Amino acid sequence: MEKEDFSKITDVVRDPLRKGAMGMIGKGMHKKDVALIMGVHPNTITNWVELCVEGYQGA
Repeated sequence: MEKEDFSKITDVVRDPLRKGAMGMIGKGMHKKDVALIMGVHPNTITNWVELCVEGYQGA
């Protein structure tokens, strides 16, 4: 899967992807594996997790 530039898409598109990633993390998947599935850099998953922990409403 080709990596996407998520900085160029809207939150309307990005938020469901974040929620899906958080669901995978919640089920015990490793961030690196989730990143491969989602087509993003592992640091992106880490950033999404931090947003979720901080209470971001979209993630």
